[in-house]
Amino acid sequence: MHASLLDRARLFTAAVPGAIACLRTAAHVWGLNALSESEDGWPVELAVPHPVEVPGCDVHVAALPSADVTRHRSVRVTTPERTAFDCARRLPRPEGVAIVDQFLRRGVDHDRLLRRATGSRGLRETFAMADRGAASPRESWLRVILVEGGLRAPPPRSA
Repeated sequence: MHASLLDRARLFTAAVPGAIACLRTAAHVWGLNALSESEDGWPVELAVPHPVEVPGCDVHVAALPSADVTRHRSVRVTTPERTAFDCARRLPRPEGVAIVDQFLRRGVDHDRLLRRATGSRGLRETFAMADRGAASPRESWLRVILVEGGLRAPPPRSA
């Protein structure tokens, strides 16, 4: 039996100096449906201040401000707002929007995300597609496909 992604994130953030769970791993730690496959084979995504190789991990070199880092479920992890921002910025748009939708339902402020995206038209467009009323990641993916296919976005649903 493999250790859960949460357990592996706990282990690696404790063992690797300065390591912080980020991206889909962070979204998973926050309890979101963020993985496109089983967590058993999912690598732990880590942000680290200096290059390092960690078997079983996707490592991203990034110096994160302390305001964007917290501890949740005994894991050093990016805050919900930072996780939503990074997923929207770094993941394919359908995945990023699905994660942002879930964070919006949990209280992340949409306007704050838009302010963080200053200077990035593509990122602002990604945040504009978000809808806190989305019932599932598949609904979010379909919305992105429709909009990118040239159709008007469905009206936002209330959560």
